Amino acid sequence: MSKQVLSQTRIIECGIALINNGSAVSFANIARELGTKSQALYPYFTNQQALSYAILDQTVASLVERLKTDLFGKTGREALVEFALICRRVCLEHPRLSQFIVALPRSEDAIADEPVAAFRTLLTQSVAAVVASERARLLGGRLLRDLIIGELINISSGWFNNAELPQEDSFRWMIERGIDALTVEDRTPTK
Repeated sequence: MSKQVLSQTRIIECGIALINNGSAVSFANIARELGTKSQALYPYFTNQQALSYAILDQTVASLVERLKTDLFGKTGREALVEFALICRRVCLEHPRLSQFIVALPRSEDAIADEPVAAFRTLLTQSVAAVVASERARLLGGRLLRDLIIGELINISSGWFNNAELPQEDSFRWMIERGIDALTVEDRTPTK
């Protein structure tokens, strides 16, 4: 029997493949897939939570790179709409992985710093290119996250299957109307 060469990358990729295939991501399942014992994973990840957040890191880092590439040269409203559409597409390309990521608790000590911070920065910059007030920016970030996660949950569970209104068309409509409301909010004097 040949010796398995393990690495953090191989373990993370195996975990992602298990999630995408509908299997539980556990040390036992990953070790089985990689042809080793679960104890062999501990030098790479101290526990299941560390592995889960490493999967989050890699997934979000990949999304950030895609956003940077696809948004290059776009600005303002066009960039914000495209930001939302890209996130939606990525989530729907990998619905199980996206649901896994969304379900991870957001505790300060557990969350990955760099990829999540880079995503937040891109989101903030995209919203800030359309609205100026802090309140409108906060609402814009929440609006996009709510609509993207809502699409993921609803489409993954079989909703939004009416052929008269394609799913992406209704999503784009909601994003456009949301941006319209944000621009109105941005012009509203604070109390």
